[in-house]
Amino acid sequence: MADENPALETAKFIKVESAFNNGSIEKDTAELQLGTYRQIQSCFLGLCLFCGLGVLAMQRSETHTQQTLARQALLRSAEDSTSSNDIEANAIRYARRLTAYQDLLAESERKFGSDSTLLIPVISQLAALNTQLDRLPEAERLYERSQMLIQKYKQEQNGSSVHAK
Repeated sequence: MADENPALETAKFIKVESAFNNGSIEKDTAELQLGTYRQIQSCFLGLCLFCGLGVLAMQRSETHTQQTLARQALLRSAEDSTSSNDIEANAIRYARRLTAYQDLLAESERKFGSDSTLLIPVISQLAALNTQLDRLPEAERLYERSQMLIQKYKQEQNGSSVHAK
């Protein structure tokens, strides 16, 4: 007896032409994407042009000038505070040096006497420091004193050379 059920055959696919043509849809989609891209590009260029003109107009306005002057004033005030801090630091440093040299002069005068020629370097340094600090009367007095001690030193040198002969 033959099988009443026919043997299962492997499935075969048949190519059927589609009733829809997808090529025109894909073409329209691509054109739509290209059109959208061009619109975005035009909007971006327009926005850049608008902002550029706005900035140019702003630079020509009084507000921009005022903002620039305010910015420069802020920058100058920062520089001024830095330079004033430097000036204060230098003033403190010079005041300490002045005190140190005055103490050194007083100590040297106690050791060697007030008219010793060994005081010449200390007096000269103190005179120079007073000049830097614009204490001119004090600097002049110290300079004259150092000149007198230098004259005394030269006389001592001349006197010792005469005695050596």
